[in-house]
Parts: sequence; C-alpha cells; structure tokens
Amino acid sequence: MGGARQGHGRDPEARGRRVIPVAGLTTSGVIPLSSVTVRTFAASSVNAFYEGTAGSATTAAELMPVHPATQRQIASLPEAYRERETIACYPPAASALRKAAGSVPPQIDYQGRTYTVTARENYDEQGGASIVFASLVEAVTP
Repeated sequence: MGGARQGHGRDPEARGRRVIPVAGLTTSGVIPLSSVTVRTFAASSVNAFYEGTAGSATTAAELMPVHPATQRQIASLPEAYRERETIACYPPAASALRKAAGSVPPQIDYQGRTYTVTARENYDEQGGASIVFASLVEAVTP
C-alpha cells in the first residue's frame, strides 16, 4: 500500500535511455511547418546595463513549427513579457535561432508581425528539441 511507485524517479539513467528523439519531428513534416524570417544582430556596443545596441543584422528564411504559447509557457517567461502575445517556435538544429548568441535578442517575422526572442528552452538531453519563445514587438506611436 504505502510502497514506492514503480518506474518513477528511481533510476535517472534508465529514464534517459527511454527518451524518444523528437528533434526529427521539427523537420519531418509530421508537425505543420510555418515560414518565418529570423534576424540575428551583432552588438555594436553594450551600455552600463549590459544591453546591446543592435549592429548589423543577418536575415534567414526558415521553416519550423510555430504556435501560440500556452498559458503554462507564458507563466514561465520574465514578468515583463507575460501580457504580450507570445509564440513558441521549435527550430531545427541548424536554425539561426539555436545558434544566436549575444546581447541583442534575435527577431522573428511571422505572419506579417515582428516578435523578439524572450526565452529559450534547450532539451538536447531529451531528444534534441529546443523551444524558443518570442513576444510581439509593440508598435510605438509618436
């Protein structure tokens, strides 16, 4: 009655061997793919708050699964982004989104709107998947 549940949390090594490689799903066409444009930036300077000023941009057209972020995913984002429209992208291994590094976050153009990457989750140990969250850039009106 009060015994431990079998197979749950007992042997992390055993759990690691049962992982289904899901990275292939992002390119196989099993999940519908969307066309996005990814812009990555080289920082031209960094201010006292470690915020980068965007320098030259590199643009790439890519195919990847994209969908609106779930409430659970939005709750894990930094508080400043929780009220904005957010998408979840599942970039393939060769994507510029997975390789982007630096102080200026990449931008994604999706369905005629621009989103800025706000968070990334890397699951390489769990099948090679990666999730990138991007929040809508709000237009500034003068």
